[in-house]
Amino acid sequence: VCMVQPKVEMDLQFESTNLSNPFGYLSAIALAVTTFGTVALMSGFFLKPDATFDEYLANVVPLFGGFLSILGVSEIATRVTAARYGVKLSPSFLVPSNW
Repeated sequence: VCMVQPKVEMDLQFESTNLSNPFGYLSAIALAVTTFGTVALMSGFFLKPDATFDEYLANVVPLFGGFLSILGVSEIATRVTAARYGVKLSPSFLVPSNW
């Protein structure tokens, strides 16, 4: 979601809710771990019940790598663009989903 607001409004909101603090970073890390775990679990969801660990890795790693690649490129592009325009960003918060 992207919201465009006047700078004065944004400054007031940043004063009241600053996510760039230790709790914000800890929350972002915890959500990232649970999101990656969810992706790994859901990627192997459609394997047959008696699948071996090697089969699980063969099916999950490509999907997980694709997810990380898309997420990484998106995050880098967002950070580079924000830096170009002088926008300060909080840590990224990933939300686990069973997509």
